[in-house]
Amino acid sequence: MSEKEGELYFTRITEMIRDFNPEVIVGVARTGMTYAVWVAQELEIKDIGIYWPNHIRIAIPNADPKRMVFVDDNTVSGSSYLQVKELMARDYPN
Repeated sequence: MSEKEGELYFTRITEMIRDFNPEVIVGVARTGMTYAVWVAQELEIKDIGIYWPNHIRIAIPNADPKRMVFVDDNTVSGSSYLQVKELMARDYPN
């Protein structure tokens, strides 16, 4: 991917996240944290959380957010995604 293509991709992704209007950006530890901060800064979202897939645990500043976006740098097996989906169904059903 060229630098121009990367910038276009990032712009499109952040526009989709902006349209979703999240209250919290959650970085998947460890590799997603840098990107989570980057997205949060771009969208001027002050609340950043962290999700530990090995422990299926989340720490967020807002105790009851209505909208969260999880950020990771890649998907290899999809296991982190499936764990996030399970966590959200269990702990944040609405």
